[in-house]
Amino acid sequence: MTDSSALHPVTTAVKAGRLIALVHTMAGFGALPTGVGIDRQALTPADLDCRRFLVERARTMGAEAFRDPVGNFFFRWHGQEDGPPVVTGSHVDSQPSGGSLDGAYGVCAGMEVIAALSTAAY
Repeated sequence: MTDSSALHPVTTAVKAGRLIALVHTMAGFGALPTGVGIDRQALTPADLDCRRFLVERARTMGAEAFRDPVGNFFFRWHGQEDGPPVVTGSHVDSQPSGGSLDGAYGVCAGMEVIAALSTAAY
């Protein structure tokens, strides 16, 4: 077992509950009526609503949201110190009957990193 006082402040700022809550929230966008799986195909209302939600969430954490010419969203969080960029992410659209982690986990993990960095005041 590791002594938590020896951990980096960002490591201790990562919150599993916050990450899981985001995964569950995103699973609501395009949730199938059976309660199992999602249908959040690219550019459908569920996909676009999910994207809007993520842009707003990123902004509340102090991240800048921007889109490239083909519609990919990027969130840039400027820390208090200048350092090399870190890039992470995935897609939020799904297969017609995808699981709640289909693409979304990579996005959720990236959002958790921004939240942890912000919490740790980096």
